[in-house]
Parts: sequence; C-alpha cells; structure tokens
Amino acid sequence: MDVCHAWPIGRLSSSTRRRRRVRRVRRDASTRRSRVMASHASFHRGRDLVDALDQRACACMNAHADDAWRAATLPPARDDASTSCASDDDHEMLLCLRFKCATRLRACAFGIEGETADASGAEEIALFANGAPLSFDNVGRRRPAQVLVGAGEHALDVSAFDGVTTLYAHVRKNRGDTERTTLTRFAVYGDALDETNVNELKPC
Repeated sequence: MDVCHAWPIGRLSSSTRRRRRVRRVRRDASTRRSRVMASHASFHRGRDLVDALDQRACACMNAHADDAWRAATLPPARDDASTSCASDDDHEMLLCLRFKCATRLRACAFGIEGETADASGAEEIALFANGAPLSFDNVGRRRPAQVLVGAGEHALDVSAFDGVTTLYAHVRKNRGDTERTTLTRFAVYGDALDETNVNELKPC
C-alpha cells in the first residue's frame, strides 16, 4: 500500500539535488502524450473526484509548504487564480493523490489557459497510476501512463487509468523554464468504482 504522506516535505538534500542534476529522464517514444483536448459533445469526463480524495494521504514533494497541495487540488482555492502550489528547491514537483476507493479516471485539468498565464505555470505533467511509491530518485526510471502537455483539460486513456487508487503527477516543466514552478489548478474527473475505503481492505 502506498504511503504518500510519509514523504519528506520541504527542501531537498544536497545529495538528492546532485542526483537530479545528473539524471536525465528518458523520453520513450511510445509514452502516451496529450495536448489540450478539443471540446466535443461525445466526450464523457465523469464527475469531479475531489470528494473521493483521502486528504490525509495526499502530499506534494518539493512544495513550498506541507499543505500547499491543497491550494491546487481542493476548491475553492483550486479555482482561484491567485492561489497556487509552488515548488521550493527547483522547478519540479511530485504530487501524490490517494483515493478512498478505486476510480476510473477519464480527464485531468491543470493550470490556467490564455495570455494571463504566468511563465512559472506548469506546462508538462507526467501521470503514473498505482504501482510502487515514487520519489525524485526513481520517477525517471518508470514509464508514465500518460504525459500532459499544455494547461487545460486533457482526455485520459481510460484503459491506463482503470482501478486507480493512487495517482502520481510529476510536474516536469513550466512555461518559461523558470527556476520555480506554480501549479494553480489540478483536477481529475471520472467514476468512483465503489465506495469501499481502500484503507479498510484486507490484504490478499
């Protein structure tokens, strides 16, 4: 069982910073990548899954404050352009969202579109569903389920996000290649497959 809230939050150690400077994330050509989707009537994005989040187990690594993830993911702050989750040590962040029950994710929206968008706004986010706990030391060795490019709403490959109890979002780049990154909004949409609390499930 992933334990997101056990991450060290705040500034990174000097050894971790050195490893991250040396590491180069492999961009596999077969990785699913998506641009902001064109709106069309046939797309069914499901419901806003904010109420399915287990807030006690959510966290954001390399955020400027322990609870900064709330500003990007929980309303009303999530929908307020003046609030954001900002990175602390450099431009990357690693957001971990735990759900109370298994979910089927259909869409993800992040950032602010348009000319008012800040240069530090998140531009590229790699998504990972379930699996072993991720950190900055191992995220580059795991292939993302999908990579989102550009602020706005993205349709997700439902086959890659079926039965999700933990979603990792690795903020890789911002718009202006600035030293710090801000994530103004991060919302996921889809279906709750059941209402059983994953923390109450007995191991197989």
